[in-house]
Amino acid sequence: MSPNATILYSARAARKKPMPLRLPDKTVAALADPGSVKLISTVGPDGLPRTALKDSLRLLADGLLEYDELLETSETNKNMTRALWFDRPVAATVIDPGKNVTRISAVPVRCVISGAEYLKRYRELRARDPESDLAAVWRLRPVEAEAVDLASRRRAQERDHPLLTHLDRLLAAND
Repeated sequence: MSPNATILYSARAARKKPMPLRLPDKTVAALADPGSVKLISTVGPDGLPRTALKDSLRLLADGLLEYDELLETSETNKNMTRALWFDRPVAATVIDPGKNVTRISAVPVRCVISGAEYLKRYRELRARDPESDLAAVWRLRPVEAEAVDLASRRRAQERDHPLLTHLDRLLAAND
């Protein structure tokens, strides 16, 4: 998260809020695009960040994010469980085919491991890949979304920190 980012509400409060953050249209489109790269980042018990590719990351109609966890013993699954239990945030990063990047801070709100919803996802997954397995379906409530593409970040840096501009660029601007 950038220091200028606005935290909409805390992880604990996020569970009590009925409506998640409305994501920007570009992010919604990127989540629906099969050509986008979708990553989930969590923090392990040792404090080190862990990032995993999660192509199944999708946006639900109610505004929650959802993804399929394929391995019961994966670091991401363990870290998501810890984040759910202890109100820890996680991050989702979505990179669309045009290389536009959005970082989404979220809190886990539900882990589906049985029942009709689980069975539906399991059957869909097995129909595409008979060798696959489904450990859980994770639901995340977005609390913040931030565009982190280079052009946007450069404009923000020039606006917020003009003294960080290299001298050669300052001299060229005055010519």
